[in-house]
Amino acid sequence: MIQSFLSAITEKSTWWHPLTKGEGPPYVVLASLRALVIVGVFCWLLAAPFAPAERRLLFFLLLAFVGYSILLYFLAWKEAVTFKHLNVWVLVTDLTFATLFVRFTGGVGSDFYLAFYLLAALQAFYHGLGRGLAVALSASILYLFSSWPIPSWEAWVSGALRVAFLWLVAVSVGLLSEREQRIMQELKGLNRELQEKKESLEQAYQELEQAQQHLVQSEKLAALGTLSAGLAHEINNPIGIISSRVEVMLLEAKERELLKEVQEDLKVIGKHAARVARIAHGLLSFAKQTAWEFKSLDLNQLVEEVLLLAEKQLSKEGITLEKRLMPGLAKVLGSPNHLEQVLLNLLINAREAMPQGGKLLVETRKARDGHVQLLVADTGVGIPEEARPRLFDPFFTTKERGTGLGLSISYGIIQGHGGAIEVESEVGKGSTFLVTLPAKARVSGGKRDG
Repeated sequence: MIQSFLSAITEKSTWWHPLTKGEGPPYVVLASLRALVIVGVFCWLLAAPFAPAERRLLFFLLLAFVGYSILLYFLAWKEAVTFKHLNVWVLVTDLTFATLFVRFTGGVGSDFYLAFYLLAALQAFYHGLGRGLAVALSASILYLFSSWPIPSWEAWVSGALRVAFLWLVAVSVGLLSEREQRIMQELKGLNRELQEKKESLEQAYQELEQAQQHLVQSEKLAALGTLSAGLAHEINNPIGIISSRVEVMLLEAKERELLKEVQEDLKVIGKHAARVARIAHGLLSFAKQTAWEFKSLDLNQLVEEVLLLAEKQLSKEGITLEKRLMPGLAKVLGSPNHLEQVLLNLLINAREAMPQGGKLLVETRKARDGHVQLLVADTGVGIPEEARPRLFDPFFTTKERGTGLGLSISYGIIQGHGGAIEVESEVGKGSTFLVTLPAKARVSGGKRDG
């Protein structure tokens, strides 16, 4: 219950919020101070020995001040006015009331001169030394005017001392206020610098973390590439024999009309032998070292050529293709065949992620620091969060018939071009692959193919 009450009174929609918003002094505090002054004056008028006529006049002045204060804060509550824009008018009105009270309570000897001190101190504190001195000057003139004619030399001395202390209060509070403002500005500057350094460090840490991940991935690919060639050759020979023997046995089984179960088993063996052969072929492609032919490429043209091959098949499978190719895109220096292979791999992944059809977006665009980007986004099944860190690992796949080499090969190709490939995905909503390439980057040949 208490927690609900506290939450309610701190909401922006509470009744006192309009009195606290904006820059400048806390107006709830000033309203409370004004209320205390009203109560104090009321008690003083009751206790002080005034003639009935004077008391009535002073009560009338107090009532007018109360009405003016209520109207002022009511308008602020209704957001019809702001104190920031009416500050000078409020100050003039307050000085007028203070002058009238001094005038009707004894002039130079009136105890109401303290109201001038309060006004000068508040203005100096919230608006600086200049405003404080201006108020002190105005208050001094009004104080002397309200006391005129000054009856005696002693009254002159008393009035002069009060004016001197008024200036002393205004100067002291104004200097303290300006010192506080300087300290606040310095603190704000330091906070900004700290925030900028924090953001810079966070960005550097993220870049370092990404570089470390790329390095680890590159080392994995390099180590696997060293082993892949020999392993693929060792697999190819026996798997070729197995595949051919399975085909012969399947033909003989049909001719001799052997049991259907035997024929089905042979088909399963043949199917998995073919899969092993595909993996072996992928290993050879992965390990093969070729000197890449880098040339100046129009990425938009390359995308158009690849989509021309894939668009018909995508349409047959109920996939709607959307192209957003940015005109005037900077050219890249790259190997056309390898970049086409990357795009084809991404299109195949997107197609397989949408067995019931969907939408496929292929987009090119500018990126910061002289880079261009290729984006391939689908509305497919998405990739589970736990699978994403391993997505570019060789042989890791989330598909039943996948070899797990397509994205690894693509990763190696993009690394060879000095670029990066990233993925964002949400299960049930789809995946987005983002390839970033340096525009006109100089990349040495002899890189790993796939």
